Amino acid sequence: MITKQELRKQIRALKKQYTPGQLLELSRPVVQQLEQHPDFVNAHVVMAYYSLPDEVDTHELLRRHPDKTFILPVVQGDDLLLKVFDPAQGMRMGVLHVEEPDTDQLFTDFDKIDTVVVPGMAFDANGTRMGRGRGYYDRFLSKIPRARRLGLCFPFQFVDAVPCEPFDIPMHAVIAGR
Repeated sequence: MITKQELRKQIRALKKQYTPGQLLELSRPVVQQLEQHPDFVNAHVVMAYYSLPDEVDTHELLRRHPDKTFILPVVQGDDLLLKVFDPAQGMRMGVLHVEEPDTDQLFTDFDKIDTVVVPGMAFDANGTRMGRGRGYYDRFLSKIPRARRLGLCFPFQFVDAVPCEPFDIPMHAVIAGR
């Protein structure tokens, strides 16, 4: 089986074949599928992510659902902390060049999180997820076992098999716009 390092390299090469505009276009059907998924529709509190340029774009999604409370991860050391997304408040640059809500107030009531929208480098049909290699999401997801986990990726990131480690937390569903 292919190693995680090899698979990450393959996915990075595939991403480079697309312009930012093409990735934005590829994001639209993925986000539409997410918006129709029962775990998203029925959720009140959604942990999502503020997308990087090479990820499924979530910027408009976060603004389009005022009926939901969106929580975004913030990297601090080896951990993810959470902050509430408020479109009126704006964003600031955090560590690892990831934008985060421009507030110092943390969200700590993890039991209120209904659904988690999770980015990744690759996913497979078993819900196995491969991230960027630092383990932030796997460590955090183990703290919220009740929440439904939805992987979000471009179609070319949905692969036959993702190498899996005992600590990897599987997704309940993977949405790839296919």
